[in-house]
Amino acid sequence: MNANSELRIQQAATGFVVSGAGRGTLRQSPLLERFAKRCLACERCDLFVDLTGCSYLDSTFAGCLVSLCKQFSSQASQFAIVATPADCTQLFGQLGLRDYFPVLPSRPETTGAYLNLTEEEDETLTIANHVLQCHRELSDVEGPQQELFRQLVSQIEAELDEKTR
Repeated sequence: MNANSELRIQQAATGFVVSGAGRGTLRQSPLLERFAKRCLACERCDLFVDLTGCSYLDSTFAGCLVSLCKQFSSQASQFAIVATPADCTQLFGQLGLRDYFPVLPSRPETTGAYLNLTEEEDETLTIANHVLQCHRELSDVEGPQQELFRQLVSQIEAELDEKTR
């Protein structure tokens, strides 16, 4: 993981806060997804993603957030981004996602120490499939970048097909 980027978790009253710092990229995205899936496996576990410390999100990380938002919306658990309006404009504006997510202006109260989410040994194909799925999510969001993401999904699918032959 980039030394300037990290994801840390902390317990909240009804779930967890994941705090991002630095850049949210395809390297951190699978970490967030794995942790969120553990939350989704619980009966009630809210997930708040605090992006106030992030300066940049790539499309894979943004697509992961779209996917998590959809998954949590079908559960009894809450999913929300913690960010200022300026953060939302900076991180999501160019992708056409400025108003896509439920947003909280401040993070829920937390207890205990931070724990860092750390990388596991991912195979290249696992990361590639994660990147593909995140971009599929973005290609389903109506907006100015939708066609671009559809083309990108087609390109990634073709490259993966070629590598798995």
